[in-house]
Parts: sequence; C-alpha cells; structure tokens
Amino acid sequence: MKFCIQVQEVLNDDYEEKRAFTGPILHISCPVEVKLREPALVKIPVASQQDLQKLQSLSISNVRIYDQSTRDSSQEWVDITEDLRPPAKLEKGTAIFRVNHFSR
Repeated sequence: MKFCIQVQEVLNDDYEEKRAFTGPILHISCPVEVKLREPALVKIPVASQQDLQKLQSLSISNVRIYDQSTRDSSQEWVDITEDLRPPAKLEKGTAIFRVNHFSR
C-alpha cells in the first residue's frame, strides 16, 4: 500500500493581531483508512525558527492537534489533542505524538 505524506506551511503574518498561530498541516494520503499494528510516531515542527522567537512562551498546553477524518461526510477538523495516548509533547518547537490510524 502506498502513502503520500506532504507538509503544508501556513503563513502567520498577522499573528500579533489575531493572537493565534497556525502551524503546518500534515497531509497523509492513502487509498483506504489504515489501522496500524503499532502506533506511528509523528514529529512535526509547529513553527519555523523565526516564528519560534515570537512564540517563546509556547508550551504543549497551547498546541492543538486536529484530524480530518474521511469516515463521515462532514470533512470537519476535529480536535484530538486530549484523545492522544500518550499525550502529545512539545520539544524545541516540535510537536510529538502517536497515532493508531491514517484516515486519508
């Protein structure tokens, strides 16, 4: 089975104004939903080095991880941060968490 993994950067030019920051979006494409035998470790930078200077007080409690499942037709982003086991952590601006399946 083939997987396609892409990272989509998101511009945060107006971070100061909105007081919210959007990190990159990780797209994982696969032909069908895949339940993994063992959880996959995902590491994704939440900000560029330049943006991290603006976000010095960033902690894991500020980070939210969302999933867009293909199981229903709504295609809405669902916050899965609290559902992750073990909980997500933040190390040097990189969010680290495990997932049990890929749904797209």
